Amino acid sequence: MQETQPAVLDRSLRRRLEVVVAKSRIGQRRQTLMLLGIFVLVVLGLNAQNLLKGGIPVHGDLTFPWSLDNYLENYRYLFSDSGSISNLQSIDRAAILLPLSLLADILGFGTGFVYRVLYLGIPLVSMLSMLCLLRFVLARINPSWARIAVLLPACVIYALSPWVLEQVQAYLFWLAYALTPLLFVLTFRLFERGDLRSAIYLALVLTAIATTPQYLVFSWIALVVIGVAQLASMKRRRTLDRSQFMRIARAAGVLLATFVVLNFYWIYFSLNV
Repeated sequence: MQETQPAVLDRSLRRRLEVVVAKSRIGQRRQTLMLLGIFVLVVLGLNAQNLLKGGIPVHGDLTFPWSLDNYLENYRYLFSDSGSISNLQSIDRAAILLPLSLLADILGFGTGFVYRVLYLGIPLVSMLSMLCLLRFVLARINPSWARIAVLLPACVIYALSPWVLEQVQAYLFWLAYALTPLLFVLTFRLFERGDLRSAIYLALVLTAIATTPQYLVFSWIALVVIGVAQLASMKRRRTLDRSQFMRIARAAGVLLATFVVLNFYWIYFSLNV
């Protein structure tokens, strides 16, 4: 049976659209790789002194053990006399610091390894996190603006803002700050589509942010405010039906359950002090 002309045109248009989308994805991947390479060079350049010299940066009101064994003692028992900070202060930091400390111990390095990984990794996370937010926003405003000339300065400025330069020794504050743009993106996606993957990723981001309790509270407040505002906007535009609301509610439940499971190790002790 011979195809009608409209069917042929429709198939041809669909193929052209698929080619355009494929080219767009390839271009975006190339742009991402180029930006990632620049980000790495920026981070290495800024941390040259930290990489080549000894010593560790410390926070003004906290001191940390020079010995990796003493550092690990903070997490070995609920109460420890060998650490320079109490376990109840540091236990919620275990999600980040304990794996790094154990890796340093396996590789035969000291605490300097932990800090160098943090000081190399956090600014890179900052720039990638801001890149995700910029692409998310620009895709809704004007996708043609998502060029390297626009993305690169914004990402670098965010990663090296005056706040960062003043708080650079408070690496866990810095980590929470670095993940904030990604927090916004995942929150919007969760309440837009009820996406379960976004819920799980958001729980992982909140687990990293939980290493700084103040920022965890701020992050949950921001999450709730964004969620309520987005649901109200969807209801006003009559785009929120019962099935979509149930998907969003299910994703929110997955987020809460995943977060509690991942952070139960410090939530339990905090509630039983």
